[in-house]
Amino acid sequence: NKTEKGGAARETNDPDEERGEIEEMAERTRKRREERRRKERKGEFGK
Repeated sequence: NKTEKGGAARETNDPDEERGEIEEMAERTRKRREERRRKERKGEFGK
């Protein structure tokens, strides 16, 4: 059970670890979305 999604070597199936990864992904997505919103406000997008 060492090569799961993305070929990452995982020793544990710790639910807390899983949750941490999911939260990390969500955080990145949220930051990207906020950045896009800022740029849209400046008029860099949607020209």
